[in-house]
This record gives sequence, C-alpha cells and structure tokens, in this order.
Amino acid sequence: MPNSKILNVKPFPPLTLKSLGDWDNGSWEGEVTMSFWQRFQNRSGPYCSQETDDAESFTISIEAAGKQVPPTLEQAAAFEFLMLNHLRVQEVVMDAAFTSYPNNRQDYRDGYGLTGATGKLLEVLERDYGSTVPELASAAELDKVMGLNQIHILSYAKDGVAYIGFEFGCNWDEEHGFGILMHKERIVEIGSAHVSFESVDEEGCVDLDEERRNAPEPLLN
Repeated sequence: MPNSKILNVKPFPPLTLKSLGDWDNGSWEGEVTMSFWQRFQNRSGPYCSQETDDAESFTISIEAAGKQVPPTLEQAAAFEFLMLNHLRVQEVVMDAAFTSYPNNRQDYRDGYGLTGATGKLLEVLERDYGSTVPELASAAELDKVMGLNQIHILSYAKDGVAYIGFEFGCNWDEEHGFGILMHKERIVEIGSAHVSFESVDEEGCVDLDEERRNAPEPLLN
C-alpha cells in the first residue's frame, strides 16, 4: 500500500493520505484558509510549538473511516458547515477557551510556585514564568497565549454531521496542548489536545468506521 495518495474531491481542498501503520486507518490532510485564524499564532512546530506569527493556512485532518477510505458524506457535511459558519464557530471556540483560561492559568502558576510566593522570589518567578500566562481582559487577547495547530474532522458523526476538533498549542501546557471538540457550533468537550481527535462517546454518536464494517454486503443482480 502506498504511503500517501492525493485526492481531489469537493468540497475539500486537495488531500493527501497520511498512513501511520497497519494499526491505524490514517487521515486525509489538506490546507485551508479562514480569515480569523490568519492573525492567530501558527503552532505547527514540535509539540504544537509556535513556528510563525503570520500563518496564511492551517492543516485540516480528516480521520479515515477505514483503510484508504475517502472522506464520508458526514465529514463533507461537517467541512461545509465549518467553512460556511467559521466566524460563528471561532466565536464559540474562543469564548470557551477564554472561560477555561483562568483555571488553566492558575494550574500553571501553582505548578511553578507563583501561588503563595512573596517578595523577591515572586518578582523572579513573575519575570521568568508569570509573563508566559498573563491575565487577559477578553477572548481577543488569547492569541498571546495559544495558537491553532490543526483542525480535525473525526470519523464519528451525529445527525449526519461529523464532529470537529480544534487542536491548539498553548503556553500553559506545552506538552499536552489544548483541545476543543465540537458538533457543528456546539461544544462537546474541552481539555488537553487529545480531546480534539480521540473517540467520541455521546448519545446518538455513530462510529463511521464501525458502521461501514458492519454494513450488509450489497446484493448482486
């Protein structure tokens, strides 16, 4: 089996099949441009580290629902919804990230000993670590502390539309990152980066890979 394959199918941009091995179905990856994210830090370096400040496009990763299986109708519906409603989606994503930021910031400060420190020690810690996770006044300031790595379209769907995950690099957890899982414009889960691309367990959710494998064989005429 070839390691990569180019697929041109609407509504997606040109996609390349990325195979991770016999144990994994791989994913279809392409580049997309959305106006809001162009001003956002590009976190495409190792462990979602910051690579550049002037990203023009971002990676969209579509989880294959089987070996070399092209994107499904449910995944196409999710992509179309995202592209038509990306400003509303990003507003929901940013509001959720801003709401969770104070707790993430506090955990970071606790971990580096800023909580409870006083005097000269606090000055040193604030200089070395505190500026990494500053207080933010609004969601518009989140680009100081986090940036988009890639967008995932999962092989799980509900009501005919696949789930979408946003994977971010972030200052408060450079190893595990930050992730938001959505269905259309609804937040499903918030946590470390893995929530944006791992399995979904929600009432009414369909595993597209399992559904395909369990589908009856077509009758021959």
